[in-house]
Order: sequence, then C-alpha cells, then structure tokens
Amino acid sequence: MTKADEPPPTPSLWTASRAPEPDGASLRSLSTAQERWHDARMAYDDALAARVRDVITPLAEAGEIKMFGGLTFMVNTHMAVGLVRDQLMLNVGRDGVDGAVAAGASPMRMGERVMAGMVSVPADAVGTQLELESWVQPAVMRALAKPRKKPKQPKQPKQPVG
Repeated sequence: MTKADEPPPTPSLWTASRAPEPDGASLRSLSTAQERWHDARMAYDDALAARVRDVITPLAEAGEIKMFGGLTFMVNTHMAVGLVRDQLMLNVGRDGVDGAVAAGASPMRMGERVMAGMVSVPADAVGTQLELESWVQPAVMRALAKPRKKPKQPKQPKQPVG
C-alpha cells in the first residue's frame, strides 16, 4: 500500500479533546480529509450509472441509494443493481451465482466476506448496451418478482428503568 492509498489518520480521543492546532487544523478538517479519501477510493462510475439508469427506467421504478461506497438501485424495495467503482454488483440470488460466474461474473466480496447471492461484473463485461442489458434486466426482474418489504417501524425510545 502506497502513502496515497492510506487513509488519513483517525483522530484519537486525545485529539478530540484537545484545542485546535495553531495552524487552524481541527478535528473537522481531519474528518473532511477522511471523507475525501473515502470518496476518491470508493466512487462509482457516473457514466455507467447513467447507462444502468437507462436500462432500468423502462422496466421499473427504481430508487437510488448511496451505500457500499457506491450507488445502489432499489427496485420494489429490493436491491437489484449496485455500482462500486466501475463494476456492477448484482443480486442474482443464491441459485443464480453459478450461472453468473460461468458468464463472466465473480462472487461479490466485501472485505473478506463473500456476499450470498451477489456477484460482481467487471467493466469490460458490460462494454456494449446489449451486454449491460443482459446483466441488469434479470436482476431487475428478480427484484420485481419478490413481494415488497414492509416498511420498518421507527424504534421507540427506551423508557428509563426505575
């Protein structure tokens, strides 16, 4: 890992309780530096996002949520497609992983963990519109086939004991 790949240091409790540095550096500026590093390392490809949007729009209404350091398209309350850097992240279900891997995807990993039912598709496998559609449309159809999730109830504040 080179110096440019390393995140800025996380402020310690000692730093947080200290007065700002004389040069004007503060806990907030360290946090902003960390955010910039995270955004630069985990951004998604805007052009690919627009192409995915164009495929999804005629098929279903989709919401977009920034998560996993990228962008996720939610269809029928389910995650259908995501973008992390220049790769697609698709929900193919546990039964669809083998077929997707045979077609050029790889099991989706977050750190050391393999995400069940999720695959990652490299940018070179979605170079044409037809290739992109062949990956995105089945994921959208899968999300549409599932029943909608019930909205989560807001958590009630805990009552004091005593």
